[in-house]
Amino acid sequence: SEEVYTFDNYVLKGTIVCSRCEHSIAILGDKKSGKSLTLAVGQEINGFKLVAIYPEKVVIKKNEKTYILKIFEKKAKNSLSSGSLQRKLFRVDKKQVLEELSSGKFLRYINIVPSENPKGLKINYVNRRSFIYKLGIRPGDIITSINDIRIETPEDSFSAFEQLKSSDSITITVFRRGKEIKLHYELE
Repeated sequence: SEEVYTFDNYVLKGTIVCSRCEHSIAILGDKKSGKSLTLAVGQEINGFKLVAIYPEKVVIKKNEKTYILKIFEKKAKNSLSSGSLQRKLFRVDKKQVLEELSSGKFLRYINIVPSENPKGLKINYVNRRSFIYKLGIRPGDIITSINDIRIETPEDSFSAFEQLKSSDSITITVFRRGKEIKLHYELE
């Protein structure tokens, strides 16, 4: 299953889950019109079929693919539109990122160790209040590349970040719970 935060301009605004019967509903918001829409399990919208409802997410299917639509979060906008999936897209302040990296301040909020399988840098700890956590980096993640530059030592990561000073975007590839995930950051 892929996790998404929007699909075809709809976001999950909330759910009402009934624990005694199967009359749970999902409340979707249309970002274009601002109107709300309620759906029950089995109903469809734009070819997406609602198959399960949970307190903070719903499961939808289209063309035999399963997606988990989570309550919308502005800091982590994944979107599913016209059948294509953009994975883990973040918009961040370039000046803040460069300040945190060049000053080394980010090292106060994170514990990183080398990893052998897969090769990379494993995140043992990240402070939930830090800008790194807000960027989607989680404990247990293994960073394997930054903008397609292999990361095997801390020095590799510093070299990669030096090259990013003139970039408008960053893609960090992490290995999370047995899967490779690309975290894409648009620098504004």
